[in-house]
Amino acid sequence: MTDDIRGRHVAGPAAVDVDRQRHPVHMALVLEGACRLRHHDGGLVPLPHSTLLIEPTHATIEVLEGARLGLVSFLSVASGPGLLEVTPGLRQIAPVDPALTRITEVVSAWVLAEPPTGTFARHIIERTIRDLVGGVILDSRLRPTSEREQSLYSAALHHIADHYADPHLGPESIAAAFNVSTRHMTRAFQEEATTITASIASIRVNVAAALISQQPELGLAEVSAKSGFPSLQAMRRAFRAGERPSPSAVRTLAARRHQAANRSRREPDGAGDDQ
Repeated sequence: MTDDIRGRHVAGPAAVDVDRQRHPVHMALVLEGACRLRHHDGGLVPLPHSTLLIEPTHATIEVLEGARLGLVSFLSVASGPGLLEVTPGLRQIAPVDPALTRITEVVSAWVLAEPPTGTFARHIIERTIRDLVGGVILDSRLRPTSEREQSLYSAALHHIADHYADPHLGPESIAAAFNVSTRHMTRAFQEEATTITASIASIRVNVAAALISQQPELGLAEVSAKSGFPSLQAMRRAFRAGERPSPSAVRTLAARRHQAANRSRREPDGAGDDQ
């Protein structure tokens, strides 16, 4: 799809042995219908519509009749590991917002059918694809996967993820969104050994780190504003409180990765690509 990201769609019925693909399968997304993950040791895991699979190995993905699967391979550290590293706590299998799945499917199908040829068009498409992939990864980080997680706490986390940029986001506004008292909402977070304020900061840090990784040319003040922090100083404090590398360190590493990716694009590739 881009110089850094390769993708293809697989229509069922089909079987994809992830260990025998030309490029390593870093992500698989069930675009339509249902699939199954069959481990080579015999284990079988159902993959319903809009399920994200991260870095599967030693397994075959069975694409059932009427289903479609999207496969993604990262060809540079700028596109792949950078996105995965800034989203801690990823589960190998997690649901994704169906609307986000649909948008990703439509954009990727269009790019695969009509790859852009102009330099500016390629730049815009590359950024769009990278943002979509980053969005899918970040969304899967917060989706509930068990009955236990279908709780007020989990619902509030989703609310924070959807409204992190709101400068008025806080315990009172979150409690009001669910028609419960601030005390009741606070207790739901305390039962998970955390606080509302810390959870808001954690999600904003994840968003900021993803933005810096994908767009290291952005100023840190702009990143802090886009991530919902009231100031650059507040963003720096949140990174420090979460024991994360500083925003400047993340940007330096991301810039190096993007420079390495740009150099690799200029190098001739004799292997070609059939995806």
